Amino acid sequence: MIKYFYLIIILFLSCDNPLTNTETQDCITDLGGFYDDCGICSGGLTNHIPNSSKDCNGDCFGEAALDQCGICNGNNYICDSLSNDYCDLIAGEYWDDCNNCIGIDDIENEFMDDCGSCFQDQSEFDQSENDLMDICGICNGNNTSCDYGLMTMPDLKFSQIKLWNNDLCYGNPYYVMNNYICLENEGSCFSYTIDFEPDYEYGIFVFTQTIQFTNDTEVELNGQWLLNTEDCPGLYLDYNNANYEDGCYNEIDIQNSYNDCTSNISLCENNIVSLLIKDDVNQICSKETLNSTINENMQLINITSDIYSLLPFHIRNIVKYINQYSSI
Repeated sequence: MIKYFYLIIILFLSCDNPLTNTETQDCITDLGGFYDDCGICSGGLTNHIPNSSKDCNGDCFGEAALDQCGICNGNNYICDSLSNDYCDLIAGEYWDDCNNCIGIDDIENEFMDDCGSCFQDQSEFDQSENDLMDICGICNGNNTSCDYGLMTMPDLKFSQIKLWNNDLCYGNPYYVMNNYICLENEGSCFSYTIDFEPDYEYGIFVFTQTIQFTNDTEVELNGQWLLNTEDCPGLYLDYNNANYEDGCYNEIDIQNSYNDCTSNISLCENNIVSLLIKDDVNQICSKETLNSTINENMQLINITSDIYSLLPFHIRNIVKYINQYSSI
């Protein structure tokens, strides 16, 4: 279920009501809310029920109300107290935001989800709760308000890798490769793409690393990914195949984020991501650049075996695959 993602990745730092503090807090990034049909920041930490400012005619801030018979602006005369549609407003019963009559033993908005969608019963609620949420937990969102969402938007292709002989990625790199990596002694040349996405059925995040060889063959390696865990402050890749090396990128830089993409969503759909590994033990640093475009100026640069150990773990996994299936 999609709702399991939100328990993992959403941590909001403020709980002020946006209806009284709209100038200092962003509805989406600060409060995890969204603007309902009446333009009011709702859901998240706002304590405002989505579309609760609509009257029974669907008009924002209107005055129409359901009568005791459940008729909008009715006259209370077309039903009796034994009718299923009857709600004794005089005795203190009332209609909730899902148009259910609430008595003393009833639960208001019992089958309303966080996006303001109402359901008929528990089964329907369990099946469809929060279907309108994006990966970031924002109702009707576009995945731009958190790093998990931003990582799933572009198709990321290998563009460049730089290697330094210090752990800060400082100064001029001593090795640069663009577009393709070739193994020594007329070995295989390859590039790769990596696709990050959620698996809604299992409530996890999965990646597919597609190795693309210059002889037009492709191979996929798969696994799970996480961001900003206790042991890995950047991006962690956990391969499904135990023969491959799992690892952590210490830093991840996503060029365009929520504020950049509010007026131009294509900036996030065609993003640029940089992945850094800083190894203070071996005094080396690597920086990979991934983007959604292909550089037509293909450069084929051979790397020697003494460089292999300096490459990031997931490129070493590609080399391991090639060595295992050397006919490629």
